[in-house]
Amino acid sequence: MLFPSLARKVHVRLLALLAAMLVPCMDGVAAEQHSVAREWNEALLGSIKSDRARPPVHARNLFHLSAAMWDAWAAYDPEATGWLFTEKHSAIDVEAARRQAVSHAAYRLLRQRFLLSVGATTIQAKLSALMTGLGYDPTYTGKAFAGLRAQCADPTWAQAGSVVFIHSGGEPALFTGPCQGLAT
Repeated sequence: MLFPSLARKVHVRLLALLAAMLVPCMDGVAAEQHSVAREWNEALLGSIKSDRARPPVHARNLFHLSAAMWDAWAAYDPEATGWLFTEKHSAIDVEAARRQAVSHAAYRLLRQRFLLSVGATTIQAKLSALMTGLGYDPTYTGKAFAGLRAQCADPTWAQAGSVVFIHSGGEPALFTGPCQGLAT
C-alpha cells in the first residue's frame, strides 16, 4: 500500500460517519426502553455534575436514591422486601403505580438533597421538569398526607416514635388532624 496513513484516516472517518448515523437510531430505541429508575438515576448524575465535588455526600445520595426507589417498587411486589418501607400496596395497574411511586420517592429525595446546592435553581427546575414530563404533579402530596393521617389513627403506629412528613403544597390548616404531636 502506498499511503497507509491515508487509508487509516479514511477508515477512521468512515467508522465515525457510520457511528454518527447509527447513534440517533439507537438513541430512540434506548430512550423508549429506559425505566423510570434510570431516568431518576440520570437526573441524580446530572445534579451531581452541577454541585460541588463531595464524593462521600454523593455516594450517600446514590445509595439513598436506590434504596428509596427499591422500596417504592417493592411495595407493589408480594415477595420483595423493602429496605426501610416494608408495607405492601395493590393497584389495578401495578406498573403504573410503581412508576408513580418510584417517581415521587426519587423526586422528594432529590429535591431535599440538592436544596442548598451550588446549582440549586437549575437542579430544582430540572427535577420539576422531569417529574412533570413523566406526567406527575411535582407539588402533589395529598395522597401521602391522607396515608399519614390514616396511619395516625392506628395506636400502635402512633406510639412508634416521631414522624417527619414534608408537605410541599396545600394549606397549613391541613395539619389540624387527630394526630397529637404532628408538627407543621
